[in-house]
Amino acid sequence: MHILRIDQALERCEEHLTATSAFGTQIDSLLTHALLVLMYAEFEKTIKKLMREKCSSVKDESIRGFLGECVKAVFRGLKLSDMAGSINKFGTVHKEIW
Repeated sequence: MHILRIDQALERCEEHLTATSAFGTQIDSLLTHALLVLMYAEFEKTIKKLMREKCSSVKDESIRGFLGECVKAVFRGLKLSDMAGSINKFGTVHKEIW
């Protein structure tokens, strides 16, 4: 799965590092840190969206509301490994996409 914002940020950083010959410098390190923060935020946002979409198929409104609250609670300060574990609960097919 590709996330457009991450792909674009990676491309821009690579272009900048190439144009300035800054690979292996402090700028390279700072860009890497910034990209990691961006990637985490985008992963979290995308996984929440996918989970909400999956939960929206539930017909019972109260159960759908409960599931929505569970999604919010699950994604408070998760590690990437925890995100993968949450996705895996929908079945290994979904985890393999990531």
